[in-house]
Amino acid sequence: MEVAVAALAVLVALITWRGQANHNKLSVRPLAAVLHNDLNRRIVVTLANHGTGPLLIDKLRVLSKGRIVGSSLYERCDDWLRFDWFVGPVDGRSIPVEGKIDLLIYTDESESGREHLRALLADLEIKVVYRDIYGELQPTYSRHLDWFSREGGRRKG
Repeated sequence: MEVAVAALAVLVALITWRGQANHNKLSVRPLAAVLHNDLNRRIVVTLANHGTGPLLIDKLRVLSKGRIVGSSLYERCDDWLRFDWFVGPVDGRSIPVEGKIDLLIYTDESESGREHLRALLADLEIKVVYRDIYGELQPTYSRHLDWFSREGGRRKG
């Protein structure tokens, strides 16, 4: 009888341990998000982590019409555009909880410069492959930047 009770106690302990391990993994899950702002004179594109654990970037790719065209937004922009801030490839970097990486920041008084950048960005998509702190691959995140396109002064989508 005592052996049966001890065996049952061990079984309950193992089940509890497994449940706690699953809970711990779920409670530190990253959540990628590409954010964009198109203000009066300023355009910003950011990769943020809205999850509850660190976001470990395997790779960020920029796509156009479904094809990979680069590993940073800056690569896709014309040299004459003068950015306040930009980053190159972010593969291998991490983002803490509620942290972010500004992919590009552009401020210009010229409406033509902003319109040109909007047109470039509107044709692109950002795809991010990332992991959690346990090294588990998370669902690939993808965001089209067609929000930057304009139709008669109104945004599509």
